[in-house]
Amino acid sequence: MARQKTPAIIFIDELDSLLSSRSEAENEASRRVKTEFLVQMQGMFYRVGFEKIGIQNETTGLLVLGATNVPWMLDPAVRRRFEKRIYIPLPDVHTREALIRKQLAKTRHSLTEDYIAELVDRTEG
Repeated sequence: MARQKTPAIIFIDELDSLLSSRSEAENEASRRVKTEFLVQMQGMFYRVGFEKIGIQNETTGLLVLGATNVPWMLDPAVRRRFEKRIYIPLPDVHTREALIRKQLAKTRHSLTEDYIAELVDRTEG
C-alpha cells in the first residue's frame, strides 16, 4: 500500500520484537514474517535526499524507519538493510533533571531539592 501512495514513510517501533535474530526455537509464523519483511525490503535503496518539502527516498519515494532499544538483538540480515544508523544516547544528568522538573511542574508536590537530586541520580542509565 505504501508503494502505491508514495511518497510515504513507514515507521516501525520496537523493531526487535518483530525481527529479532533467527533461532531454532522460533515458530514457523515468526520465520515467515521475517522472511516476508526481508523480501519486501530487498532491492530498495536507502539513500535519503533532503528537499524543501521534507525527506524522501530518492528512488522510490518510500522511506522506512525502524526504532529499537536493543539493536544487537536484530537479525543481521535486517540490520544490513537499514544502512543508516542513528544512535541516540540516554539523557545526561542536566537533561534528566530538566525532564524531572518539567514533569513535576505540572503536579503539586512537596519534594525537596535534595530528593529531586536523588531522583536525578537514581535515573542514571
